[in-house]
Amino acid sequence: MWPSKSNEHTAEAESDSCSTPTEIAHQINDSGASFILIDPSLLPTLDEARPFLRRAFAPERVILLSKTPAAGSTTGSSYKTIHELLNNAPGVSERFDGDAADTTALVCYSSGTTGLPKGVETTHYNITSEIQSLSTGARHLLSGFDVTLGVLPFSHIYGLVMQFLQPITVGVPVVVLPRFQEIPVLEAIQKYKITHAFFVPPIFIILLNSNNVAKYDLSSLATVFSGAAPIGGEVSEAFAKKLDVVVLQAYGNTETTSTVTAGLTHEFLKRPGAISTVGKLMPTYQARLVDEDGEDHPERGELWVRGPSVMKGHLNNPEATKKALAPGGWYRTGDVCVRSEDGWYTVVDRIKELIKYKGFQVPPAELEALLLQHPDVLDAGVIGVYDKSQATELPRAYIVARGFEAGGNGEAEQKLGREIAAWVAGRVARHKRLVGGVILIPEIPKSPSGKILRKELRVRAEKEIEAYGLPPAPARL
Repeated sequence: MWPSKSNEHTAEAESDSCSTPTEIAHQINDSGASFILIDPSLLPTLDEARPFLRRAFAPERVILLSKTPAAGSTTGSSYKTIHELLNNAPGVSERFDGDAADTTALVCYSSGTTGLPKGVETTHYNITSEIQSLSTGARHLLSGFDVTLGVLPFSHIYGLVMQFLQPITVGVPVVVLPRFQEIPVLEAIQKYKITHAFFVPPIFIILLNSNNVAKYDLSSLATVFSGAAPIGGEVSEAFAKKLDVVVLQAYGNTETTSTVTAGLTHEFLKRPGAISTVGKLMPTYQARLVDEDGEDHPERGELWVRGPSVMKGHLNNPEATKKALAPGGWYRTGDVCVRSEDGWYTVVDRIKELIKYKGFQVPPAELEALLLQHPDVLDAGVIGVYDKSQATELPRAYIVARGFEAGGNGEAEQKLGREIAAWVAGRVARHKRLVGGVILIPEIPKSPSGKILRKELRVRAEKEIEAYGLPPAPARL
């Protein structure tokens, strides 16, 4: 039942997790993009996506993110580079004042619980408000002293706003690496005297278990932010002790232009048990905790927030916008939080069904819809199962298979499970692969209305993991 193809753990986090050609095409088409800025190494992927694009994208509309011209795609065309454009630019800043401040500045794609990823319209005012909030309510960065490390993808709101835009606006350099790889990161911290880094939980796990950390001078590193997914208190405490740093946690969403709760360094240091919380409400935000009956609760409930950094809405999807934003401009986060008497928040559950895999969002409904296209799959339910060794959830599929009685032939079931996992792996981005296993069961538990009862699948998974463990890690297909 486990995918059998596996490798030894590698000291690399999948923060680059490239999307498939069809996923890329969906985002390009949905956004209405008229130019493509691309790393030369990804040109083959763009060529594979071209048959699915609504626009031809002639060579003059494809800009390489490199210093020197390079051969283009398989067509042999040559593209201009970003440096050519910048050298020919007039050098005059454009202002977005008045009504222009509320126009869309960027669109990041956030996976919802149903369908394809949804475009989140982030305005100029959203971004500037968030940057001001971070400069006040999160770790204070000082120009001339701090140097930060950027290894997270800029397509992720955490990587774009918190890791990149906020530091440069206060004159703090960001050392950018294309992805997380253990040795290059350790070398960069030592060489550039990095003082502050932005990580996701799997990176903490890799460095915590690394024998290479002691080989480098990391004494400049003072603080590390953890975001995008929950991190256990034991992991963050052990990491802080090993590297002699302060681990800071924050919470946010694409729809809120990144961070909603955070804290200052001295606040995390002084507060007992701070490693298990995500901090206090950031400046400019208001928050509510709402129970299942829609009533406000002082201590526990779904976190609703509003403020100048909440998105304009979901691009081309008014229905999704309506579901996400409650009357009064409140954004329903889908996360259940508890709030202490002095205003510190801890995320304890999630109403939304998203799987958080190494900081990336994986919508179960998208994988279920794909699985139902497989000729041997009659029904499917997808959940996330937690892997403590990697500090992340792993996507797992439960399926009802054509012509199979679950439990009737273990070897045949495992073979089919591996085949289906490989079939899915060829059609989705790496972070959406079923590395948590493919399990054959007689029936997918559902409510009378037909909704998949994921809670029952989670209970079943906990028992299976207790008895059999997880698939061989990292089970990269």
